[in-house]
Amino acid sequence: MVIAVPILLAVLLLLSGVAVFAAFGLASVLGLDSLGQSLQSVPAIMFAGMDSFPLMAVPFFLLAGVLMKHTGVSTRLVRFVGSFTGWIKGGAGLTMIYASAVFGAISGSSVATVSAMGSILSPEMRRDGYPTQYIGALTAVSGTLGILLPPSIPMVVYGIATGTSIGDLFLAGISAGVLLIVTLTVVHLVIARRMPNLLRDNQLDATERAQRRLRRTFPPAVPALLLPVLVLGGIYGGVFTPTEAGAISCVAALLLGFVVYRSLTVPQFARTLREAAVTTAGLLIILAAGTLFSRWLTLSRVNATLAEWVAEHASNTLVFLVLANIVIAAVALFVEENTTIIILAPLLVPIAVQLGIDPVHFGVIMVVNMGISLSTPPMAPNLFVAAKVCSASFSRMTKPTVVFLALAAVPVLILVNLFPDMVLFFR
Repeated sequence: MVIAVPILLAVLLLLSGVAVFAAFGLASVLGLDSLGQSLQSVPAIMFAGMDSFPLMAVPFFLLAGVLMKHTGVSTRLVRFVGSFTGWIKGGAGLTMIYASAVFGAISGSSVATVSAMGSILSPEMRRDGYPTQYIGALTAVSGTLGILLPPSIPMVVYGIATGTSIGDLFLAGISAGVLLIVTLTVVHLVIARRMPNLLRDNQLDATERAQRRLRRTFPPAVPALLLPVLVLGGIYGGVFTPTEAGAISCVAALLLGFVVYRSLTVPQFARTLREAAVTTAGLLIILAAGTLFSRWLTLSRVNATLAEWVAEHASNTLVFLVLANIVIAAVALFVEENTTIIILAPLLVPIAVQLGIDPVHFGVIMVVNMGISLSTPPMAPNLFVAAKVCSASFSRMTKPTVVFLALAAVPVLILVNLFPDMVLFFR
């Protein structure tokens, strides 16, 4: 009963619209007080949740993503990707998928990817005849690539919470990201063929015009395309850590904005810093509250109780994975993805390891679940952002979003669960 009260309080506060950090913070304080713990330790516990060298990668990658958005780098990437896909029926949708993958490989954020790609590509897709609700749905689900492909912010958080190698998580995420790109491509092309009013870009002299467009868009896109190569190559080449890679990506983005493209002004840079700082502060305070809640779960022996229950009911690895996916999906529907990881990873990963599941494999499973939850109501931040930037109706976006999730994202989740070698190919 004592354990149930803080959990119930957190759920009620979340459902009533209270901010995530406040809901978990208040529930944690109540839980710690009921255990007779001194509340003087609360600030220290919360600070410890943010006092991490690897966590410094998060604000750096966030800033790099915001810089890419405001310096016109994302626009150049979209034009370059579009030169490959524009002549195909449904090409603008393919551009959305592939450009989201490239931008996600720079920003590490799903919501940032949705915001950048939706604002750039939605007008073009409307001109090509796509329904507005379809544009919003494709934008939202394509944004999932932002947290699957490295550098993924949720993977950084998972690595910190569980002590797992962030570099290994980044490598494992590549397979899941590529799988989602393939499934989204197939589903989109099948649907696009059934849209009679859809225009085919570059329909006249398609090959020649596409070649001219490629020659025109490739040179400006080269510096931006080299940024993910620099960051990821440096990490896996042992030149720098993921945290240092975040700082280097910021420096590279600044050079692109101020020197190469000359599209970034000092006032714009100040606004960019402010936007990144606000986003980072919001994320860190949520992580601090999640750390406090996780500490209460440990002190109240929820971890041990859950482990005993799983040992009794999960007779094999497959049963555990089914149960774990249900728990992760249920929590992620109502709780921000990084908070979900901070709370559930310390509970589930030790059990997974005990059953012989690689923590890197389990991390990818968690992040794929997070990606699906980002486009699943009631929270669905990707859907809300896509509805705003694409000028689409949230309610009308739901149906095409469900189609993409059911036919593209969920199959990836199933494959990742059943075939760990797909994500652990590098071992």
